[in-house]
Order: sequence, then C-alpha cells, then structure tokens
Amino acid sequence: MLLNNAQRNFLIPLVGAEIEEAKEPFDVNFWNVVAVTNAFTPMLIDTNGILANHSSIVWNLLIPWGDMWDSA
Repeated sequence: MLLNNAQRNFLIPLVGAEIEEAKEPFDVNFWNVVAVTNAFTPMLIDTNGILANHSSIVWNLLIPWGDMWDSA
C-alpha cells in the first residue's frame, strides 16, 4: 500500500508573494505526490497494491495567509 500524505502548511500571503516561494507548496503538496506515485506504480501493479491519497481539510477552513496552502 502506498499512502500519499504530502502536506505541509505554507502561511504566506498570496498578494506580493515571490514566485519561487509560491512554488514551494506545490512542489511539496502536489509534484512530490506525482513523483512518488510514478516511482511506486510498477511495484503496486505487480503486487496488486493499493494507492491512497490523503489530503488536508485546510481547503475548507479560512486561515489567514493560507492561500498558497489551500491552492496546493
């Protein structure tokens, strides 16, 4: 079983954010999940394994400066 739980909080304001800083939550919370899933897919297929993605409830909360985290 592969359980993707790549969530990290990023509390930075959307307005005026530096692009490189804004890319970090997407790298951790999205692109790393894609990379790990792709790396483990052959093994999961060979063993009839299970893939589960777990995400955060933060998208449903109003957190000051949570725009980047919510988006990623």
